[in-house]
Amino acid sequence: MSKRGYISRYLLILKKVEESNKLDCSDKIVELNKIKGIIDSHLKEDDISNLFRRALLTIGNNDFYNYWSSWNYGTETHKKCLIESRDDLKNNFTKGVWFNDYLKLLIIQLCKNGNDLQLIVDSYTCPVSMLNWKSRLIKEPDLLDKYCQGHYMGITDDNKQCYLYGWKKRPASRDECYLVE
Repeated sequence: MSKRGYISRYLLILKKVEESNKLDCSDKIVELNKIKGIIDSHLKEDDISNLFRRALLTIGNNDFYNYWSSWNYGTETHKKCLIESRDDLKNNFTKGVWFNDYLKLLIIQLCKNGNDLQLIVDSYTCPVSMLNWKSRLIKEPDLLDKYCQGHYMGITDDNKQCYLYGWKKRPASRDECYLVE
């Protein structure tokens, strides 16, 4: 896809961020150039980085993954997706009311801190009430890089554990997954 094509897909995001009036930029052109720079940096490829996913976990109530859900009988967990691709992000985070706030708030933070995802993740203080597995997904980059290449995970009924599915979308059992507690 051409550079022009992927940017046009995010015009709705640009409009929502501009309407939020939460940016420090006084000039609309400066705002849009910052946002274009963020899109160029982080959303140009078909897949998005795990660092981008980890930064999204720092936003709001830390559960952007609830945009997608099903049940995995093999692992007996609630199957969730940590954004499969750029198109998945576009289709689920630029429409509706709730999930687009995650992307909008992340873009606002990136505009304010000089487009540095690592700074967002590193400076994030996990609330005391945050589940340990969520804190670990944010703070331990190897978890997503090594054990969640397909971007799917399963969460137990009690919400105290998650199983990273590796490359699989439908693991046959918990033994095929990486447990994060």
